[in-house]
Amino acid sequence: MDRLPKTLKVGGLKYKVNSTQKAAKALLDGHDAWGLTDRTKQTVTIDNDLLPDNARRVWLHELMHLAATPCGLDKEWGDQEENYVARLSYALHQVFNDNPAAVKFLCPTN
Repeated sequence: MDRLPKTLKVGGLKYKVNSTQKAAKALLDGHDAWGLTDRTKQTVTIDNDLLPDNARRVWLHELMHLAATPCGLDKEWGDQEENYVARLSYALHQVFNDNPAAVKFLCPTN
């Protein structure tokens, strides 16, 4: 897997990013998952067995969980949050992969 950023800052809060083998599955009491966001502990965990492209998609998925919080979407979506985040993360990951110039425009380096 490509090197993950060590931290994410979302809504003024800094989250530590971890990459560990099967950690998310253990944290979810046996439910299979490739990533996990813990808003209380301010951590994001990504399974390090993932191939780079899938790791980026899972990272985006977890980032979207965090981005939903400051604007209240996590509360508005309720028990549908996982469904919405999963669908949006697949779509955005594809858009970003297919349009690198758009990503560069959104994230200038200077």
